[in-house]
Amino acid sequence: TDATTASRMVTVCRERWGLPKPRALMSVIGGAADFAVGERLIEAFNEGFAKAAKQTGAWVIAGGTNSGAMAVTGQAFAGETGTVLLGVLPWGCVHHRDVMADAKGRQVLYPKAPLANSREGAQVERNHSHFIMVDNGRTGSRGWGGENSFRVRLEAAISQEVPSVTIVMGGG
Repeated sequence: TDATTASRMVTVCRERWGLPKPRALMSVIGGAADFAVGERLIEAFNEGFAKAAKQTGAWVIAGGTNSGAMAVTGQAFAGETGTVLLGVLPWGCVHHRDVMADAKGRQVLYPKAPLANSREGAQVERNHSHFIMVDNGRTGSRGWGGENSFRVRLEAAISQEVPSVTIVMGGG
């Protein structure tokens, strides 16, 4: 079942990737469009959010792209080590996916050459510690949202064991 697949992914994260057992789950959802937020508010968010995640031993799950709420979330963890920031995003919308297509379980160095984010695709956000790229068979603008049902099941599997909170920012 789909729930079994999500539970298996949690096992992969822990056993194959060596991630620590989460003690909480923080889910960040929001718009992909860039939005204006005051510098003081961003600084407060960055400091408080990263500190809360680290102190609670939370896994943070976000969209993983370098746009909108996902970019803000990633920036909050710039320079952080030891905190799991997991990006769940649609494979068919990832810029430079050709570099990763034949990785099959090995690490890949993501290109630094920037491509503009658009309806067709986006860069990954570099401060995320890990990524799960969900292939729904669609690419470009038709692929967006194809990861959502898997992400919901993944978060449900994690939150069966630990407390969870959802943070909504910038619309969506």
